[in-house]
Amino acid sequence: MSLRKLGLFVVPVLAIVAGAAWSRSTAQHQPVYSDTGGAPHFTLIDLNGKEFDSSQLKGSVVVLDLWATWCAPCIADIPMFNRLQEKYGPRGLKVVAPAMQSGWAQDIKPIVEKYGMKYTILIGDEKLAEQYPYIGLPTTFLIGRDGNIAKKFIGTIPDKEGEKEGEFEREIERLGTVRSKPLDAGRHH
Repeated sequence: MSLRKLGLFVVPVLAIVAGAAWSRSTAQHQPVYSDTGGAPHFTLIDLNGKEFDSSQLKGSVVVLDLWATWCAPCIADIPMFNRLQEKYGPRGLKVVAPAMQSGWAQDIKPIVEKYGMKYTILIGDEKLAEQYPYIGLPTTFLIGRDGNIAKKFIGTIPDKEGEKEGEFEREIERLGTVRSKPLDAGRHH
């Protein structure tokens, strides 16, 4: 068989195999929504060994940050998430950060302490990775009070953290659920 005839056979076969592999991989990276159409429910363990159920986030704006202890861009985002939690936490924002592919609590705690993480840290698992697919870390989901994913942020660009933080703030404000001033529920005019 000549090389030309062999090429006429091999190229289409490779195209079919590559197409099948591509369609399978892209299907795995589509978010899995719950039966209600919102962000998927999850249950994970926190760093103290207690169960954390995502249903306790209901009614809050949530920054769900998938990160890893060995991921330099993830570590670079920690000060931003601390500032967001400090600024918007009193007004209903919850920053929740499952550590993916990072071991157990004893492996994660030193990083949390070293960088002074002021938000909820959980131990991520394979099920969460299936529910909230990511190609790389960090991957962050912004979830509205209605429980729907409003935006997905992928990665961090070095020296652009300020821009990313500004975009987070705009998106949090855009959701229209974080008030600039607390309501004074006791006063009537």
